[in-house]
Amino acid sequence: MEVRLAQATGKASIKVAQALDSRSSKVTLEFKLFANQRLVDTKLVKFNQVNEPKADLDGVSALALEVKKSDNSEECYATAVVNEFLLTPQ
Repeated sequence: MEVRLAQATGKASIKVAQALDSRSSKVTLEFKLFANQRLVDTKLVKFNQVNEPKADLDGVSALALEVKKSDNSEECYATAVVNEFLLTPQ
């Protein structure tokens, strides 16, 4: 997911989780938050857990959220969820 922003100051926080209807509760998802294509935060999320990657918005015009499994196995039976996307100006 990518969001384009007017350059401003402030903070971004994104609450992420796994869906409760995921077929497997053993998968850990890795959420990576990029600001202007630079990695600024990484969070691991297990089943039934919520985490919150954050970024400063100073000079940022694009935020991107990437999600993948934390291991290299091919099968993935988990669904990623964005619960809240909050931009707080300063």
